[in-house]
Amino acid sequence: MTLIHVNPLSRIFGPQRVKYALALPAFVFIIVGIIYPTGYLLFNSMTAWSLTRLDLGQTFIGLDNYGKLLADPRFYSSLHITAIFTIATTSIQTVLGVTLALLLNRNIPGEGLVRTILLIPWLVAPFISGFNFRFMMAPNIGVIAQILDILGFDTVVQASVLGNPRTALAALILVHVWNGVPGTMLVVTGGLKTIPEELYLAARVDGAGRFQILRFITLPLVRYAILISAFLTTLFIFKAFEMIFIMTAGGPGDSTEVLAMYQYWVGIRSLKIGYGSSIAMVQLVIAFVVSLIYARLMFSQAD
Repeated sequence: MTLIHVNPLSRIFGPQRVKYALALPAFVFIIVGIIYPTGYLLFNSMTAWSLTRLDLGQTFIGLDNYGKLLADPRFYSSLHITAIFTIATTSIQTVLGVTLALLLNRNIPGEGLVRTILLIPWLVAPFISGFNFRFMMAPNIGVIAQILDILGFDTVVQASVLGNPRTALAALILVHVWNGVPGTMLVVTGGLKTIPEELYLAARVDGAGRFQILRFITLPLVRYAILISAFLTTLFIFKAFEMIFIMTAGGPGDSTEVLAMYQYWVGIRSLKIGYGSSIAMVQLVIAFVVSLIYARLMFSQAD
């Protein structure tokens, strides 16, 4: 006697509709978690909603907030700072992460222990890292300030590293790199482990040197891992807020005011929900465009 297994979902929805039932949770997540919040944000960005004028309510004003953004010099300043911050952090973090992954992929003694130690910064929550480095960079009493004082950078120390417009953004970049390099190293290491050892053996038999092996075998075969890591880093840094808020709050002046910080000051502190939503919407569109660029790069590599 042959037993025929019948899917319980087929009994409930029928054999033809079971595929739609299986896809239903994903559709619900997309609608509830993506489409509805984005649509609500877009609607808010077209209103004059301000919690300081509750009597006006969510008055629809069309694209007026976006026109106001185009004439807002503070918006352009935060956009410029965000671009510098994102590009510099992603570039430095990617180079260092790839370098560490390559160095630790050579079966050296204690490799596992070293990799575990290097992963510690990545496991620390961003706001904790922000607090730690804020105290370390405090003028006079901070460890980093004392080291700079010994090296002769007393003018930097007097204003503090984070209190000087010339050094504050660079300090934030270095702290974010410190926090994120282990993640890049981990992703690239995973890509390196997928490369067959036979390729390296064949290359050495053909007389290839270390640089040639790196250029023509290793880097081309881990380019997807590098691109994925750079993509995730770009999106994370582009929306970075916690460490910046704790360490500088966008200051001194507006020297470290990225888009996320400007959105906070407008939408949360100034209670201008409509205008703040327009800033968030622009940030979302930029992130979407950057995602398309990375996707095109990955697909072009496949061709």
